[in-house]
Amino acid sequence: SQSSIPKDQFELCCKLYELGQSHIFEEWDIIPMSDRKALAKQLLALDEEYSAGGGLAGYIANAKKLLENSKKGVNPLADWKPEVPVGEAFTLGTPEYAETEKIGMKEMGYCGFVLVAGGLGERLGYSSIKVGLPTELATETRYLDYYISYILAVQKKYGDGRILPLCIMTSNDTHEKTMQLLNVNNYFGMRKSQVTVVIQGQGVPALADNNAKFVLAEDNPSKLVTKPHGHGDIHSLLYKNQVAKKWKDKGIKWLCLFQDTNGLAFHTLPIMLGVSSKLDLIMNS
Repeated sequence: SQSSIPKDQFELCCKLYELGQSHIFEEWDIIPMSDRKALAKQLLALDEEYSAGGGLAGYIANAKKLLENSKKGVNPLADWKPEVPVGEAFTLGTPEYAETEKIGMKEMGYCGFVLVAGGLGERLGYSSIKVGLPTELATETRYLDYYISYILAVQKKYGDGRILPLCIMTSNDTHEKTMQLLNVNNYFGMRKSQVTVVIQGQGVPALADNNAKFVLAEDNPSKLVTKPHGHGDIHSLLYKNQVAKKWKDKGIKWLCLFQDTNGLAFHTLPIMLGVSSKLDLIMNS
């Protein structure tokens, strides 16, 4: 095996064997060389993608620590002290609310919108992409349709000629179906050039137990099951793909980040922008 597999991949396989992942190599001697190479290649790609966290060795160590702490009921926030953040509280319908919302409405024409849609609807008992779910049952408008329609409405009313961009973060699990949904529906009326799609990539290995054992696909002993790394990936992807920089150069002042099935979030966008503008906040939630 060593002579047929690149040195860096073979050394990683040996390292993982020593770190408690010997089970993924149990059929190593009986599967075809092409399958061994495929597994070794996938492992290296996963290792490189998690390089900031110490590669797969760091991922295993961190996973074991977190799983053990969870088993023991350790509170990771035990030493933290809660503080009331800078902000404002409002009562709906008051002059203060209306004044601040008015400020926010002026800022809406400077928004870029970022949709994180890397996960499937498994916990909802739905195996496809969540942005394809209906927002309600009267019109059965899909979430992606609703989001794009909202952005186009804001653009028309407040954009003053500016194109308000949309960035969608997908994963290996959701990318193909998300692109299909966009293409079949002609991007729901939005310009194709207006939409940027960034992909989470390989993800991280799924874990079988508290020993952080990797999971092999049931139908393929040469492929690991992976899961999207999480919504936090959007920040590094915006930087890596220079999305924020390009938008800033085009006059975009604010990033509105929202999740795949949180249609109600837009109801509070004007007031949030108003507070952010008044207090010169870097981030608001």
